[in-house]
Amino acid sequence: MKKRYLVAGLLLTAILHAGAAYSDNDYSAILAPTLWGNTEISWTVVDCPDAPFSLYWSGQGYWLAQPGSNMHLTVLAVRDDILGTVALGNRTWNANDTDISKDLALGVWGLTPWLPGLIVMTGEKNLRELNETAFESARRVAGNYVNGTMSSYYQLITVRGVAYSCLVFEYHQDQTSFGQPQETYLAYDTATGLLVRGNTSYSFDTPYVLMIELSSIYLPASVLPIVVVGLSIGMLLVVVVYIRRWR
Repeated sequence: MKKRYLVAGLLLTAILHAGAAYSDNDYSAILAPTLWGNTEISWTVVDCPDAPFSLYWSGQGYWLAQPGSNMHLTVLAVRDDILGTVALGNRTWNANDTDISKDLALGVWGLTPWLPGLIVMTGEKNLRELNETAFESARRVAGNYVNGTMSSYYQLITVRGVAYSCLVFEYHQDQTSFGQPQETYLAYDTATGLLVRGNTSYSFDTPYVLMIELSSIYLPASVLPIVVVGLSIGMLLVVVVYIRRWR
């Protein structure tokens, strides 16, 4: 009899562990690819440069888009960083989110790099570390050529009729001896980690500006919890029958 209960206990542990493994990730669970496909995210390009800009870090060649077009990200893998396929203007390429941040200036590349990009990790601990790194990246210390003023706050932001509870960052680089200093505004949904609104600009020679707003999210992963729950219930019934049979 004890042996039967031990087997049942191991089965129940496996069920609970499987459910926890699905949700235990620093990135939102909705981003993980599933048997049903990949999460796809789109942003409307509100404003962008009228000249091509290099994809030195994340891809090859130069990208050129038009205001009113869409930037699209298909999430291919969720690891220490987000890996995906990006489509922006005339270019489509595979990259990680950190390199995308470098090329599109979605962050502050100081002595302490702060490169949140399109998606950040969620949870109180991760958001706190994100906030601390943001301020560290803009510190006025010797050798930090992007020193400036960083601020952050929580705000409810509505885009396309959907309200998001966001952690917002605003960065203003100190005046530079050449060109125009960087100014960056990034608002991240605290539930999913997605960039809801981004606006960044600078000028070393050719003026750069990129303003994007979250426009759509396709979530095939959203069906997975239903399947997991269904399988768990089914396995639980098997366990119950197993116990009753051997009483």
